[in-house]
Amino acid sequence: MKIFFISNDSFLGQELITELAPNKHFVEVYNNGFTALKDIRETNPEVIIIDSNSEGINPRVLLKLIARDSRLEDSKIFYLKNNPVDDPEKFSKKNEITKLWFKPVKVSDIINQLSVS
Repeated sequence: MKIFFISNDSFLGQELITELAPNKHFVEVYNNGFTALKDIRETNPEVIIIDSNSEGINPRVLLKLIARDSRLEDSKIFYLKNNPVDDPEKFSKKNEITKLWFKPVKVSDIINQLSVS
């Protein structure tokens, strides 16, 4: 499974690589949404994990750009957000998010979600 992780949280990125790579998952970690978007479009990963704390492009704009790209319609989008929202289900639907987490999130929660996806 190809997984793209876009975040300034290098510790979480390294944990994902450490936990998933031995299971033959390819994890690419980015801190800049612009750089990631180009590679996402070229690679078409199965899962895209976007942290609300990423650089280069507003993460909400990045969500919209990915959602509008027909080449990525099969990609699952997971979103890590700092602050709760009034209606998580509405927020997820509006932004075409498969799974919304509020930080702090455990690596085990992400891995468990990937197992059922």
